[in-house]
Amino acid sequence: MNNQSIETRLVDAARMAAILSVSPRTVLYWAERDEIPVAIRKGRVIRFDPEEVFEALRNTPLNREEGQ
Repeated sequence: MNNQSIETRLVDAARMAAILSVSPRTVLYWAERDEIPVAIRKGRVIRFDPEEVFEALRNTPLNREEGQ
């Protein structure tokens, strides 16, 4: 996979929030606490890879308990 295809799937906090049905502040809060991965952070620019975020959220302690 080349860098262009990786960058085209990255989304900002507002788009990630819409995908997850939460507020952009929640997405940024989770990122600040390292609960979800940040793909790019340059100054004030933050981008997320939705696939990596979904994987991180699937592996949260709450979701692991529900799956058992």
